[in-house]
Amino acid sequence: MLPIAILAGGFATRLGSLVEKTPKCMLEINGKPFVDWQLDLLVANGYSDFIFGLSHQSELVKKHLGDGKTKGIKIQYSMDGETQLGTGGAILNALPLLGKSFGVIYGDSYLPINYLSVEEEFLTSNSQALMTVYENQNQLDASNV
Repeated sequence: MLPIAILAGGFATRLGSLVEKTPKCMLEINGKPFVDWQLDLLVANGYSDFIFGLSHQSELVKKHLGDGKTKGIKIQYSMDGETQLGTGGAILNALPLLGKSFGVIYGDSYLPINYLSVEEEFLTSNSQALMTVYENQNQLDASNV
């Protein structure tokens, strides 16, 4: 299985006071931090190697997740530094930890898909990249990319 970059370093300004003291990926959903739900989904799909791209309030995420050993997974961190790097910059910054091929997901995404099928499609496609789009049938918000 490929390593997965989880980009979770944003300010989440649209959430206002909810994220004053808590990063967005650490907000509780049904009794546990969102990041735990996300990791559970990815682990259930066979993934075990994660690189978190962090910036804002990163120490809280690192303290909660640690190195992943207690969950039987490997977690590493790539830090933006003083200035947020954005999606492309965060991925570029994490490349030494990610290697040649890897997956990317945002730290606020929960896609109920078969990740192994996506990975197999990518690896057999001879393409440089593959993007997976989940059409929500305009149920949660307007479907878009």
